[in-house]
Amino acid sequence: MQTQNSAQSFGLSLLLACVLLGALVLVGCAPGDPNAAAPTQALAPSAVPTITAPPTLTPRPPGGNLTVRLPEDVPALRPWQPRNRSEEQVIKLLYSGLMRLDSELRPQPDLATDWATTPDGRVLTFTLRDDVRWHDGQPFDADDVRFTIEQLRSLPFTTTALLADLRLIAAVSVPNSSTVALSLTERYAPLLAELTLPILPEHALQDADFASFNFWDVPIGTGPFLFDNRVSGQSIVLARNPDFYRGAPLLE
Repeated sequence: MQTQNSAQSFGLSLLLACVLLGALVLVGCAPGDPNAAAPTQALAPSAVPTITAPPTLTPRPPGGNLTVRLPEDVPALRPWQPRNRSEEQVIKLLYSGLMRLDSELRPQPDLATDWATTPDGRVLTFTLRDDVRWHDGQPFDADDVRFTIEQLRSLPFTTTALLADLRLIAAVSVPNSSTVALSLTERYAPLLAELTLPILPEHALQDADFASFNFWDVPIGTGPFLFDNRVSGQSIVLARNPDFYRGAPLLE
């Protein structure tokens, strides 16, 4: 009896041990909780970019000389018939027009302050600046504009294309010293761009023989630079215009 009981007790103990072992195995194989948070990994600190301050620009003092090498000689300084690109560049520094072209090639007032056009586009009226002087000190006014346009239509060296545009101007009237009106034979929008042509001083040219007058050798304009001297085939020297209406150039 004692042996049988011992055997039974041993069997029960073995069965219980197997059940417990199976439970442990099932617990160990059970899938983890899908909602359990993953272990947090510490992120390495990111590098802070270094911002370099821009260098401080020191403005150069005004004054000094600028020497530019021109590819061609400048034989004369005729505003409407430059012989080459070099002459054209120098002319732009000496003279001003009623209009100028901005960086996008749109006409903007220059010697004029503004302009108005009639509804039919055939009359353009310009109001002129009152702070402009010629390089010889004489004041600029509307008569200079009238004189220039009238002379251009008769000068032998006016270019054919420009002459065709100017012939669209039937009349030039001067209501007062600061106003000039152009009456056209027909509407012509590109005329504003053509009015960038250099304006000439009536007081210096009204009695001149344009074919032989030495004005072209010693020109008088209203531009930012005025003529100083020229050595044929070698150099041409300009000086800044201290009275330039848009502010004197920084160069001497």
